[in-house]
Amino acid sequence: MGWAALAATIASSVLGAAGQIYQGQATSASAKMEAEAAEANARLADINAEMAIGEGQIAQSEAAAEAYKAKGRQRAALAEGGILTSATGASLQAASESAALSEQSSIARRAQMEALNSQIQSGNYLTQAATARNKASSSRNWLGAAGSLLSGASTAYDRYNLYYKK
Repeated sequence: MGWAALAATIASSVLGAAGQIYQGQATSASAKMEAEAAEANARLADINAEMAIGEGQIAQSEAAAEAYKAKGRQRAALAEGGILTSATGASLQAASESAALSEQSSIARRAQMEALNSQIQSGNYLTQAATARNKASSSRNWLGAAGSLLSGASTAYDRYNLYYKK
């Protein structure tokens, strides 16, 4: 009976330690994959920020071109009506130009806000990645396994003394 209990105690300690090591490795691998996914998402968010700025610049250019065309049509209509050089004509042209500039400014602001949101999202993903990498490095569980082995060795020693050193 004494040797069986002693062997069972040793086997239990070894299996417990192995289980802790395996669990730590699995947790570490999972956390590494989580970190890699978060880093990939951060790169995509950075790309989205760059695209938002580029698309905003294109939209601004298109709005400016459309405003230029509208200004030409407006000038032609005013000239045809004979009020191109009048105060009313100048006032209409100034109002149209102001509206066009306001639209272009709004487009730029929207693009900048979209880019900023993507950059913030990228930063959040990088924070997630760092947290996951910390989890990966701290979940190896070698100390827990060593503790199980030491505890098992202590119990085995006590049982050995109980059964064989009388």
